[in-house]
Amino acid sequence: MPLDTKNLAALKSFSDGLPSTERMQGLAGLAGNTIARPFAQLRQNQAKREAERVGLLEGANSPRALVARATADAAALQISAIGDEIARLRLEPPEPGEGEVGVYGYVRRAGKPAPGYAVALLADNDAQVATTRSAEDGSFSLLVKSEALLKLAVFKGKDQVFADRVAVIDAGPIARYRVVDLPGAKSGGGKRDDDAGLGETPEHLRGLVGLTLNRALTWLATHKLELARLLITPRGLQSGHVVRADGDGQQVRLWISLPDQDAEQLDPLAVLIAASPIAARIGLGTIAAAREALRTAETKSLHDAGDLLRLSDRDLAGKLGLKGIEHGKVMRELLEQNLKLIELE
Repeated sequence: MPLDTKNLAALKSFSDGLPSTERMQGLAGLAGNTIARPFAQLRQNQAKREAERVGLLEGANSPRALVARATADAAALQISAIGDEIARLRLEPPEPGEGEVGVYGYVRRAGKPAPGYAVALLADNDAQVATTRSAEDGSFSLLVKSEALLKLAVFKGKDQVFADRVAVIDAGPIARYRVVDLPGAKSGGGKRDDDAGLGETPEHLRGLVGLTLNRALTWLATHKLELARLLITPRGLQSGHVVRADGDGQQVRLWISLPDQDAEQLDPLAVLIAASPIAARIGLGTIAAAREALRTAETKSLHDAGDLLRLSDRDLAGKLGLKGIEHGKVMRELLEQNLKLIELE
């Protein structure tokens, strides 16, 4: 039975009132993680009891006891990861328009919500272009029109307690998720709580710490050094920045601090692809273009990116919105060489 004009109008009104597709996916993820958490908690409790039992029966350093403790530790990490994902998905992310920069997330102090902090987006000259205050749960959301890269900063009163060293946040269709943790935050003097990893980096590589991956690659090229391995680690307070570096001769390993979410882990892959000399041949010579190609392929994780290599060159090109077999061959090379560099710590 065909719909009349009144029913069509009502259906359109209902459709317009629904959240965006991305938000609907987020809400589905929130429901799934909320259901999964008690089961994961049960698994953690069982693993912990088993580790205690085996330790008492066979000794704390027996092979079985070591395996049982590692299993209990892995279960605890899973609980933490689920909790972090639930916290992220509970927030309503801002929806950037054309030329707008969107950032949302939490400010925490020693792992607990930090309400009442001023959260700002700064231009490269440290001028504030947008500001808000963290809510009772420590959450914040910022949206501002800007053609330039911006920095995230947090203030307590007039004192800056956190700030990105360099401007890294750009305009795009998806808002950036950030968690700023302030354990032992110091006020006054412009001191920043974002120096994790400095003590483990050799003096000649200290210039890399605090840089974004894109700027770090430029730094390496300037100093005639090569990236041997890129390790993604949850430690460090500056999301998306180098927190440690070491090297042997010309080969350098970098540690990038990122939250434990697949979407964030894909960003380094996009940066590496864009930095490859051959990427420009297929229109992926910018980070934005590389991100868009991965997004077009509905790639959600590094594992998904690896699965793309199972496709033929023609199908690979079509999946990423590229043109023809030759572009597919180039993309295959880019994926193969760059996925080998990335390791999740």
